[in-house]
Amino acid sequence: MARVRRMPLLLLALAALWLLQAAPVALRGEGLPLWGLVGLKGGLAALIGVRTFGLARWWIALQLALLPAVAGGFALGLPGWAWLAAFAALLALYWNSFRGRVPLYLSGRVA
Repeated sequence: MARVRRMPLLLLALAALWLLQAAPVALRGEGLPLWGLVGLKGGLAALIGVRTFGLARWWIALQLALLPAVAGGFALGLPGWAWLAAFAALLALYWNSFRGRVPLYLSGRVA
């Protein structure tokens, strides 16, 4: 599917997510619980990733886990420097794979 044809589907998904958040507020005066919204958004991301972009099936688990992990991370209340430190550590560890497109394979001297 061409990139141009994907954009209307993504905009439609964005509108559907907005309705999922706004409709319960308009009808009952209260919104869906945070974890319900996180689950719905993760499910929609997984569906779009697999059906629209042709991602492999193992991406479904990653898409479903990403938003709950982010929400859980915010619930921990960690300071901003902790996230920056984690990013810097990962960047230092995987810098060569980013630059040279060669993954990191840790091995012993014999190998």
